[in-house]
Amino acid sequence: MMVTLVVVTIVAGALPISRSTASARNQGSTPVLVVSDGLAATLYSQAQTVATALTQAAPADTSQTPAIFQSLDGSTAGALVPRPLLTAAAYVFVRGALAYPEGQQGLVMQLQEPVGFTVHERGLATAVFSTQLTVGAALAALDVEYHSYDRVMPSPETALTAGVHVYVDRATAVVLQVGAREPATVYTHVESVADLLTEQGVELSEGDRLTPDPSTPLRNGLAVAVTRVNEVIEYESTPIPFSTIYRDEPSLPQGENVVVQAGVDGYVQQEYAVVYENDQEASRELLSDIVVAPDHRIVAQGTAVVAAWVSEPEATAPVAEPEGESECARPMRVWATWYTATSAGGSGRTATGTTVHKGTVAVDPRVIPLGTRMDIPGYGYGVAEDTGGAIIGNIIDLGYGANDVKDWRSGYVNICLLN
Repeated sequence: MMVTLVVVTIVAGALPISRSTASARNQGSTPVLVVSDGLAATLYSQAQTVATALTQAAPADTSQTPAIFQSLDGSTAGALVPRPLLTAAAYVFVRGALAYPEGQQGLVMQLQEPVGFTVHERGLATAVFSTQLTVGAALAALDVEYHSYDRVMPSPETALTAGVHVYVDRATAVVLQVGAREPATVYTHVESVADLLTEQGVELSEGDRLTPDPSTPLRNGLAVAVTRVNEVIEYESTPIPFSTIYRDEPSLPQGENVVVQAGVDGYVQQEYAVVYENDQEASRELLSDIVVAPDHRIVAQGTAVVAAWVSEPEATAPVAEPEGESECARPMRVWATWYTATSAGGSGRTATGTTVHKGTVAVDPRVIPLGTRMDIPGYGYGVAEDTGGAIIGNIIDLGYGANDVKDWRSGYVNICLLN
């Protein structure tokens, strides 16, 4: 467009001065002022368009080419200006208004001289020209698009001057994902993956994984992922319910039950090393497996058939004492069972350090103190030397050695605690 306007100026200056001057003397003529690079040419005419004014000074149109070109063919300007440019100038003249409806105001055309400057982008330098007033407007006119995250130096608002060097530094678009967060596009001007993490404030903990390598140069579309890795110790406990075991006890009448041992649940405790990646479990390793067996509940159920009711002997009935021993200090009615070192499943040593033999009696120390001597009808002389988990309250357990005759049957018995 600018070149076309320059041609307009040349065309206006090339018209015969005598004919335009004669037109200027007529009343109501309109001045047309063309200004370019400090040079001005004035044309007076009563025509309504620039094309009409110019053709009035030229021979009649005898071809498809505008008449103005026929008058310029032999002029100095016509020789200097190529015909395609003259054609473009003619189109401008045809569309240009020479006078306003009132016919009083003239037409002024001012041509802006293009400014040469250099654009630097991605290592390339390009010399360009523009008639725009600012750097940003000049880049827009040249279809050089830039965004807020790109860097333009000098700034787009800077006035465009001849010879200025304009640098367009494009931001790099990288896809960054940190841990379980959604991936996000990040625009940056740093050069490596390590620099990107520093710029974004992302710190790596021990065990974290980074892809790609920290020294990798950034490029558009590069995916950078930080995998958060966390290893913890976890425990899982699974209960093992106790069972109830019923044992027939012929010394108890049918329908009568006695809880010999209370039940306690056991459990299985497992220790794991668990690795989480981005808050999702990645692996689980069993470190230990501890099993604590339950203590089953033991209930003695009577099986004896009672033919008739028989009253129990008085608690104060005399009990035979061992020969040469002190007399009975305190009678007591107890539930008496029997055991051996093998059935107890222990080492064979009692709570007081003796071995299990006939005469060893396991007691509840809260009821019968250890060391207490006693006489048990049907068993004989015994000493409180041992304890047991099932021996609670008025319950005693009568010991037998490996070679002793196990002649005791569990049941209630009146014993005598000796002095």
